[in-house]
Parts: sequence; C-alpha cells; structure tokens
Amino acid sequence: PQPDTNPYALQALQSLHRFVIMQPGTLGMSLGKKMNGITFVNTVTPNSLAEHYGLHENDIICKPCTNGAEKMDIEGFFKEAIKGSRPLIIEV
Repeated sequence: PQPDTNPYALQALQSLHRFVIMQPGTLGMSLGKKMNGITFVNTVTPNSLAEHYGLHENDIICKPCTNGAEKMDIEGFFKEAIKGSRPLIIEV
C-alpha cells in the first residue's frame, strides 16, 4: 500500500511528548474535541505556560503514563487542569 494509507507508516510519524508543568498559573491554551472524541489543542496563547513548555495547535492530548495508547477525553483533562495542582503532566 501507499505510505499515506499504510497504518504502520502513520504510526511511525507520530511521536509522544511529555510535559511536566511545575509553575502555577493558567495554561494559556484552548482545547477542542473531534467528532471521534479525541481532545486536541485548539489554540496556544503567546507567552503562556503552554507555549513555554512547547505545546502546539493540533497536538492530541493523551492520558498521562499510557505511552500514547489512550487518548484523554476533554472532560478528564479539564478535571485535572482545573484542580490547579502541580505538577500537571500533559502528554501529546
């Protein structure tokens, strides 16, 4: 099959990044939810914690410590983020 239709080729293009946010304050990003339920970074505010840590628009949010195997639902992410506790682990 063509590389763009080969599921193994698509997996090879993905990479997982873990961000451990230690500083207090708002994250400075908005999230979106795709029709399939996947939570993604919609916008990143300039000079925000999200930008400082390297989050980008369209990053897909995964459940921490699952090595990207499980995607985070938007409600679950908000639940953790609203607590304001640190460290906050975000995997994309």
